[in-house]
Amino acid sequence: MSCISNFIETNYQYLLDMSNRYVGENYGGDLLNDLTLTYLENIEKYEPICKRGELMSYTSRSMAICGFSSNSRFYYKYKKHTEKLARSYPVHILPSKEDVYSVVNQKDVDDQITEAFKVLEEIRWFDAEVFKSYYLHSHSLKSLSDATGINKNTLYQSIQKAKDYLKKNQKRIG
Repeated sequence: MSCISNFIETNYQYLLDMSNRYVGENYGGDLLNDLTLTYLENIEKYEPICKRGELMSYTSRSMAICGFSSNSRFYYKYKKHTEKLARSYPVHILPSKEDVYSVVNQKDVDDQITEAFKVLEEIRWFDAEVFKSYYLHSHSLKSLSDATGINKNTLYQSIQKAKDYLKKNQKRIG
């Protein structure tokens, strides 16, 4: 067993509590999972840090950076899709991820998503599908471009057209 595996197994609950303090309980496990995967994917880089006994302080600093930086892998996977829309518009056009998982609001959320998709049917098919992939699957422009082979600028323009159309028709969505 590597030093990193042993470190994570021994300190798992403490690391989970630390990540929950940084990003909240909704995302704490995801942050810890991302850092664990990063450590194990690059074991030759992090193993010496672990053997020197510096991995706990390194992990704490990494959690702070990943939890609050909009350039981190964690942000692109878990936070981007809700925070970017919240900054763009005063009212959410589509429900946040927390609303989607709330049992109380599930019917309202389903209705909003259904209505938003009906509104998106009124624009070009390409623009609507790019927006759906970007929003629902938490893609970044780069990951969407890599997956589809379509230029990032083209994708960006399509996403903006869909957002603008949804913003114009926000009253219909609810």
